[in-house]
Amino acid sequence: MQRAVVFWTVFLAAVVTVASAGTPNIALGPDGALYRLDTVDGQLVLTVERSEEEIDVVPVPQTTGIEAAELLLDIDPATGTLVAAWEETLSEDLAQIALATWKDGTWYGPVIVAGGTGEVAVHPSLLIHDTKLTMTDEDGNTVLAGIESRIHMAWWQDPDAEDGGSAYYATTILDENGVPEMESWAPVSMGSLAPWGSGCSLGDNVPGLTYPRLFVDVQSGDPHLIFTDLPSCMFGIVRLLGEPEEGEDDTVTSQRRRNVIVFGLQKMVFIEPGLPLNNTDFEVGHNLSIVLYWVDDDAVNYITLDEDSWSEIKSLRLGDHLSREDAVNLVRGLAH
Repeated sequence: MQRAVVFWTVFLAAVVTVASAGTPNIALGPDGALYRLDTVDGQLVLTVERSEEEIDVVPVPQTTGIEAAELLLDIDPATGTLVAAWEETLSEDLAQIALATWKDGTWYGPVIVAGGTGEVAVHPSLLIHDTKLTMTDEDGNTVLAGIESRIHMAWWQDPDAEDGGSAYYATTILDENGVPEMESWAPVSMGSLAPWGSGCSLGDNVPGLTYPRLFVDVQSGDPHLIFTDLPSCMFGIVRLLGEPEEGEDDTVTSQRRRNVIVFGLQKMVFIEPGLPLNNTDFEVGHNLSIVLYWVDDDAVNYITLDEDSWSEIKSLRLGDHLSREDAVNLVRGLAH
């Protein structure tokens, strides 16, 4: 893959707005630098703010004139690498997902990681997660061997299929230069993890459920993926476990160990088909709890997962003292 180096510096009077936790195209570096991925004049650009006055604008190569949406940005603190991803519309019925990294003024990519070859890939989710790699010394003590920086990605594929499509997941690691090792990129359909068929289908008019989401569980510290399996009317939650590759020698004399991801299916949760799923969204949080909610003209309606069963439908009425945005935030907070 050709690597391009492009770096422009401009001085702007405007102050970049600090992102909230729910702003996926903005990342805050460990050094306090603020990074933003935007479309400017028909091209993707990375904006870097390190002070109140100086802002660096770095064009993303090979993105002039593309139709990009769902811009994502994350940072790996171990290598100082910015990882960007986005959905790119090619035609009315064709879309793909691209990935690029930026480190020390140098771009890698973009590379197409899903869709674009007769398949439609939409709604990407991105998570960078660092894992400590350990080995055992001659005295039997566990010692730190390094840090493994891993890119996790998920997306929805083939939304126009008869069954509504399915969630996919793929992963790779970043080397010390911030370059992803794409030869190990191997997308997996999450539908293959469903342990049974329920004889149920949610159909193909459920846009809010076609957004797989990567998150770090606050209790275990491990990366997880929540996705919908439409043919089974199920939410699936998968723990993304890193385990040493087979044949690796667990000693300090061996080369740096690599982990492979093993899917640990945490739970499958049935979704009642009678709900107004064409206008539904969801949130996952503490103890892998799930809140499923939908908004109508005068209320935010929701149900919560308590252990292994759903609550009855509850509502927050909207009015002068409760806006739609505030009500949605309150409901989403029930998962945390």
